[in-house]
Amino acid sequence: MHLIADPSDPERVYVASEYLMMSADGGKTFDPVDTGFGDHHDLWIDPNDSSRLIEGNDHGALISFDRGDHWTHADTQPTSQMYTLSVDNRFPFFMYGSQQDWGSMAVSSRPKGSRLGWSDEYETARSEAGHTALDPDNPDVLFVSDHHWMYKHDRKTGYDQFISPSEELYYGWGTADMRYRFYWTFPVIWSKHSGALYTGSQYVHKSTDEGDSWQVISPDLSAAEPETMELTPLYGRDTSSNGPYWGPLTRDSNGDNWNATIYTIAESPLRGGLIWTGSDDGLVYVTRDGGENWKNVTPINLPRRTLISRIDVSHHNEGTAYVAATRFKVDDFGIYVYKTDDFGETWTEITNGIEEQDFIRVVREDPGRAGVLYAGSETGVYVSMDDGANWQRIQGNLPHVPVYDMQVAQGDLAIATHGRGFWVLDDVSVFQQMTEETMSQTHLYEPRVVYRDHRAGRGTPPLATPAPYGVFVNYNLAEDADNVRIRFSDSSGKLIREFSDLDTKAGLNRLIWEDMRYPGADEMENHPTRSNRNIGPYALPGTYQVELVVDGKSYEQAVELRKDPRSIATDEELVRQFEFVSEVRDTISSANQTILEIRRIREEVLGVAAADSQLAERAADINDWLYRLEDVLIQYDAEFRMEYHAKATKLDDKLYNLAGHALRGDARPTTAQEALFVEHLATYQEILSGLGELISGDLATFRALAEEPGDTDVPN
Repeated sequence: MHLIADPSDPERVYVASEYLMMSADGGKTFDPVDTGFGDHHDLWIDPNDSSRLIEGNDHGALISFDRGDHWTHADTQPTSQMYTLSVDNRFPFFMYGSQQDWGSMAVSSRPKGSRLGWSDEYETARSEAGHTALDPDNPDVLFVSDHHWMYKHDRKTGYDQFISPSEELYYGWGTADMRYRFYWTFPVIWSKHSGALYTGSQYVHKSTDEGDSWQVISPDLSAAEPETMELTPLYGRDTSSNGPYWGPLTRDSNGDNWNATIYTIAESPLRGGLIWTGSDDGLVYVTRDGGENWKNVTPINLPRRTLISRIDVSHHNEGTAYVAATRFKVDDFGIYVYKTDDFGETWTEITNGIEEQDFIRVVREDPGRAGVLYAGSETGVYVSMDDGANWQRIQGNLPHVPVYDMQVAQGDLAIATHGRGFWVLDDVSVFQQMTEETMSQTHLYEPRVVYRDHRAGRGTPPLATPAPYGVFVNYNLAEDADNVRIRFSDSSGKLIREFSDLDTKAGLNRLIWEDMRYPGADEMENHPTRSNRNIGPYALPGTYQVELVVDGKSYEQAVELRKDPRSIATDEELVRQFEFVSEVRDTISSANQTILEIRRIREEVLGVAAADSQLAERAADINDWLYRLEDVLIQYDAEFRMEYHAKATKLDDKLYNLAGHALRGDARPTTAQEALFVEHLATYQEILSGLGELISGDLATFRALAEEPGDTDVPN
């Protein structure tokens, strides 16, 4: 509960709690302020105009300009409070998680169109604070934890089935009286080895039938200190033993203050039945035999009652695991990150380089290279390329925000933030290749495999900035350079694109060939068209060469471009699309050159006529002929793009439009598109024939007359 006084009115005070209340009489009476949402945390009042308010609640930030009579909606601010993150194996991969007071969701890591909108996400289960477990190859069925319940969510039907190990309702009860103590965000994981589900109360529970039945496979794996386990205040019951741990505070009864619970569970990706747990009161356990035997392997120097936030088990070595732990709830903002290589027999602190008090909630190992680690902190993200011996921040454009979870997926780093929703750091494959040698010299890193992924240009207003897509070219410069260029060539060595306006500073730099397209048509300067002129064909699947040229010295790598896994087009159809668009593009380039030639001839003829009035009539006839030709090719009477909406489109615009339509999606050009191009080619050939007839006829005569002695001294 927060009390906020109006700085301009001593009688007005607000109370932010589950409801937002306001008193205009110094607190004698209160009236509710309807924001449309609940669970209010903070309120800012403009000191110069107290009718202007910014209110923060579980859903996000709301703004009012009339002292709370009307508010903006929470979905206008990207402020989702995510707790956890899971990913699937689709392309593009989807991110799953629960957001405070707004249910569980799945969001695509890349939009279908050019903007990330509502069509790129969907609701899953009703959870607001739990984990999402799933078979990454079958993401239509999800297992989602929430408070002390669990749901099985079927996306096809939209149904949520309760599959909790215990259906008992424990709101308001003390943990000392509970059969199973499930934390507010209790863990649930899906085993890639057996398809079993594992979840945690104070015990580890296992289900082999998607939650229909559960088996306890561990003893109590929490510290279960009596002073942290409150007795329920029942009628006539002596609760004096609850002691000073809780003090005068009334704790939340929904599960976020229940203690002595398993907070995190992780199974080895290399070996089934190798399972680790971490409790909210400071214990780490491991079993190597699927729960038959458990061993307490808590780091010796880990302070008592530390919350084990995440355990990540290595993709490269069975005995290696990483622990991230926090103690901010007891006013200790220290860094607690540990690594073991021997199943927890010994531990090493790995905290060097992490900023003071920037405590770590999660550490993840990169599946692509042993020793590359990512850490999510209270303010952002760190990376280590030496197995945690040293860390450095990789904040970039990520806001300073608590990072609660992260996953490496398809070469990207996805993170769940508590206040800014999901974020993705694109292409972390460069960290998998970095060595002391590559970082000390000029080096072109090998680009990762790229999938063709082109998007429609229209859509709803964006909900978030879409991820870039294309060929990521990462290069290191040993020192500042004067000139840096990057060239892309096909397998035969033919140059496709060249980029020259690049970063020249020493260190790691990046270029993204975002659209993966060949150049468009040769353009005419200062001439608008109604249609999109970006009509270069998409590069076909295959192997391409990337060349980095730094002050004249060349470095090369190959990059593989693959077909979109979602595409149903055949290779032959993609080739025909490429050929067709190339033919249309080349026709546009030729037509633009023809237009320039027509205009050059007009300038020549009118210039001669201006100097020799005897040729004025002939010049007017030629100019009329030229305009008749140009009028077919281009809307010369339009000076800016919007004029095209009121004026007739001509051949250049029609060709641009045809190429743009043929580029939509992975498909060969339609029969109608092929036929229309034949018609446009015939029209263009008629223009070329007419221009040729003019040049060899009337224009030749005009030039001959202009060159006769005494007629004019204007040069040909």
